[in-house]
Amino acid sequence: MATTVNLVADIGEGFGPYTIGQDEELLNYLSSANVACGFHGGDPVVMDRTVRLCVEKGVAVGAHPGFQDRRNFGRVAIELPQEQLYADVLYQIGALQAFTDRHGTKIHHVAPHGRLGNLVAVDPYYAEPVFQAIHDYDPTVRVSAGAESLLGDLAAAAGHPLGPVGLPDRGYDTNGQLTKRTNPGALVTDPDRIVARALEIIDTGSLLAVDGETRVAVPSETLLIHGDKPWAVPAAKKLNAALAERGIEIKAP
Repeated sequence: MATTVNLVADIGEGFGPYTIGQDEELLNYLSSANVACGFHGGDPVVMDRTVRLCVEKGVAVGAHPGFQDRRNFGRVAIELPQEQLYADVLYQIGALQAFTDRHGTKIHHVAPHGRLGNLVAVDPYYAEPVFQAIHDYDPTVRVSAGAESLLGDLAAAAGHPLGPVGLPDRGYDTNGQLTKRTNPGALVTDPDRIVARALEIIDTGSLLAVDGETRVAVPSETLLIHGDKPWAVPAAKKLNAALAERGIEIKAP
């Protein structure tokens, strides 16, 4: 039985006058955070404040690079030369590092956001330059990836630290990939069901796919809750209580 679980959420995704999510409250229940780096969300002020809050609350800071597309929140594929994919990811990590340096911490992991995160799981055109950017930035920083992820395979082949992640608030297709957000069952919105699915991941290392029949492998070392959703705080709070009842510590690896 697991004795520790890393609980992470995507945060810092507001920008300018726009607030997305309840970051400060959510951080009370996390052990690590995926911090937006200014492309799909976030801006310098938000990044600075978010990293400061993470440090104050003892939460490990991860970089959350995505496509430069605030209109679609980084959830639409953009065709870019591989050279630009590499540079965009390295640029975003470096921008966040300016603030981790300022607040006396370091980048713990890198987790590609949204559609970029989906593409690096299955498409070498995207996975290779994104992995190379992470590896060139720091060959010791953890790569966050799902169970069936090309990005994770590249990290493993290079001996690069890998942090497998499962998403209890998202539906999975029978191939182990996240189902498209437009598909039925793509989003799990009930906090109690999110908690039940998180515990199922911990207990079995798997979840039932959206077809209702196929079980797919879902890693349990790190569990992700999407911080931009209204169910994030209640789900994280209830999951903390459920894990405490089992004697499982919430801790960043």
